[in-house]
Amino acid sequence: MGLRPSARVLVYGTSGSGKTTLIDSVLADFMPSRVSIVRVDVAGIFGKYLGSTERNLQRYFDAARLKLPAVLILDGLESIATAREGATDDDGTSGTYRRTLTTLLTCLDGVDADVEESLAVV
Repeated sequence: MGLRPSARVLVYGTSGSGKTTLIDSVLADFMPSRVSIVRVDVAGIFGKYLGSTERNLQRYFDAARLKLPAVLILDGLESIATAREGATDDDGTSGTYRRTLTTLLTCLDGVDADVEESLAVV
């Protein structure tokens, strides 16, 4: 069929449903020990200066690429991956959320670009 596996996986469910436990179990059972795991609590990437949140997110992708082969786990992704039209900052603007979501999508778009890269994002 010409299909190839994706390097991106979305595990979706309500808070407390066991998504992180599932990911940890799958990685423990199926990933070779030589694969680096980079875990990110996405809620912790927000910075107080303009552009710092986007830089923080980009740094995690860069850090994972330095440890190839690697799995990058974005835990709590819902804090930045909201609907584009519904994303607003506390002050009523959508600047930070829109820029961060754009950065996330750009980083994810580059994951499959090079099959030899050996980076998976969960």
